[in-house]
Amino acid sequence: MSDSQIEPEPLLRSLPISVGHATSSANENSNQIFLKCLLDNIPEGVVFLDQTCTIRNWNAGVQQMTGIGSTIVGRCLEPSLLKLKDSNRFPISDSSNPFEKWINQGVAASDKFYISGRSGRDAQIEVNFFPVRSIENRSLGGIILIRDTSVQVELQRQLNDLYAIATLDPLTQVANRAEFERILNEYIQTHRAVGLRCSIVVADIDFFKKINDKLGHHVGDQALVKFAAILKQYVRPHDFIARFGGEEFVILCGHCFEDAAAQRAEEIRRTLESTPHKILGDKCMSASFGVAELTDDDDATSLFVRADHALLKAKSSGRNCVIRASGLMLNDQRQNQRKPVDSVCPDQWRKLNYRPTIVQEFCTPMLLTMFIERVKSTAMELNSQIIHCSERSLSLQIQASNDSNPTQRGTMVVDIDVVDAAKSLFARVVPQGSKLLIRIAMHPKKGIFSSREHAGVAESLMKKLRSLLALDHQNEMKAGEETDSDASRYAT
Repeated sequence: MSDSQIEPEPLLRSLPISVGHATSSANENSNQIFLKCLLDNIPEGVVFLDQTCTIRNWNAGVQQMTGIGSTIVGRCLEPSLLKLKDSNRFPISDSSNPFEKWINQGVAASDKFYISGRSGRDAQIEVNFFPVRSIENRSLGGIILIRDTSVQVELQRQLNDLYAIATLDPLTQVANRAEFERILNEYIQTHRAVGLRCSIVVADIDFFKKINDKLGHHVGDQALVKFAAILKQYVRPHDFIARFGGEEFVILCGHCFEDAAAQRAEEIRRTLESTPHKILGDKCMSASFGVAELTDDDDATSLFVRADHALLKAKSSGRNCVIRASGLMLNDQRQNQRKPVDSVCPDQWRKLNYRPTIVQEFCTPMLLTMFIERVKSTAMELNSQIIHCSERSLSLQIQASNDSNPTQRGTMVVDIDVVDAAKSLFARVVPQGSKLLIRIAMHPKKGIFSSREHAGVAESLMKKLRSLLALDHQNEMKAGEETDSDASRYAT
C-alpha cells in the first residue's frame, strides 16, 4: 500500500498518545476514546493531514468555524475549500496552498488568515502547523490548529478606540491635556533617571479670537488643525505634542537643551508666518512661544509655569516671537539688583504672589470714601466673601461664570488695590482731576496648571466689576492687548 493510500486509523495511531509503554489493544482503544473526546470538546479547530495534504480528521471546532461538516474528510485541504484569504483579505489561490508548502517543508509554522465563517462574514483566524513524523523519521503529514481570533481583534479595536478617545484631542488628533499632565511627570522622571535634559515648548496662536469672530468657529477649527499639522512636522519620534486647551499647544522635547528647543520653536514660528492658508483668505497665521528647560529644582508644575510665563512675555512683547524662560530669570535677577524707585505706584500696591489670569489698572475722579462704598455694595451684589481687608486693599472670593459659555464656572479670588493719583509715579500722565489709581487682579481659587483656562470666567467677572464700580474704558490706564492694526490681519 502506497503512502497516499494510508487509512485514517494508522495516522491516529502514529500520534504520540500512548501512556508509558502500554501497547495492549485495550489501552490503544482507550487512547482513541480519549483523543476523540479531546478533539470534540476543545474550542480550537483541529485538522489531521497526511503527507499529500489530504484531510484525515476534522473536529467539531473546525465545523463550528466554517460550517463545513465531517464529510470533508478524505479531500485535499485547499484554500478554496475554506475560502481562505491573506492578512490583507485577498483570496489565496489553490496553486499557492500554504498547507501543502508547510507539509513539504516539514517544520512548524504559523500565520494569520481570513476565512468565510458560518455567517458568511470574514473571520480572522490564527493557524499553527505541527509536522508529524514516524519512529523512522518518515513524514506522515501534520496537525493544523485553527484559532478564531475575531473576538480578540474586535476587543483590541474597541480598546484602541477607547484609548484614543481618552488620550487624543478629537479635533487635532494630538494628545489632549489629560494625557499631557499624565505623561509630563513620567517624562521628567525618565530623563532624570538617565541624567538627560529635556525642555518644554508652549505655543499659542496669535489673535485666534479674531479668526473665530471674523471668519467663524468652523474656520477656527480648521486653523487649529493646520497649526497642529505644522507642529507635527517638527517633532521627533521621542518627543510629545499635546493640545493644552483652546489655541494653546505643548511640545515636550526629549534629550533637548533649551537652546535647541528654542531653535526648533523659531523654525516653527518662521514656517507658520510664511505659510498662507486658503481658509484664512491666503493669509498666514503667527504664534508666540515660551521655552523652558528642566532644572534640578523643577517639578512638573513649575516647569510648565516657567514656560507659560515665557509665553506670556512673548505675547506682551508684540507676539510672533520666541522667549526663553532662562532669559526671563536673568532679567528678573538684574531688575532685583537695581535700586528701588522711591514712588507710591506701583511699589505701594501689594506684591502679587501669583500670575493673574487678568489684571487691569484704572484712574477715577472718585474720592476714596465713595469708592470704598461702591466696593462694599459690589461685594454684596455679587454675594462675595471678603478674605482680606485693609485701608487700601481688599480681597474677595467670588463665584463666577463665563457669560458667553455658562458651563464654564469657577471661584475667582479678586484683589483690589488703591493709591492716591497725586502721589503716584503716573501723576503726570493720568487725566486731570483723577483722584485714585486702582488695580484689579484676579486668579482662580484652586491651583491649576494654567490660569489661562479660566480666562473667559475672569473676563466676564471683570466686566461686571467695571460696571458696578463705575470704571469704564475711559478710566483704563492700559490699552488692550490687540491693536487695530493687528486685528486687521483677519478682517474680512
